[in-house]
Amino acid sequence: MSQEQTQRPHLATKAELIKDVLRITREEDARDLHAVDVEVVLDALAEACAARLAAGDDVTLPGIGRLKVKARAARMGRNPRTGEPMSLPPKRGVTFNAGKKLLGRIE
Repeated sequence: MSQEQTQRPHLATKAELIKDVLRITREEDARDLHAVDVEVVLDALAEACAARLAAGDDVTLPGIGRLKVKARAARMGRNPRTGEPMSLPPKRGVTFNAGKKLLGRIE
């Protein structure tokens, strides 16, 4: 395998996303947003999504995709240290399905 295939993609940080949002809004709307305003909105969006998902609702993020709560059944797993079988309880997880607009941008 080449180094290009094994290298992980860059993980955008919250600070980088804030800078991107500021750059885009300034280019398109000429609005005078500040980094703290964008950070407040990102934090509020995360909190609102978490609350909706905790209530069992799906969350649609227009132009991005959909977050859904998915029930995961109990299953048998293995202790990674000892290799012994262990019972894993049922739990809920979150899945993300990318929307058409987002998929169209990355193809």
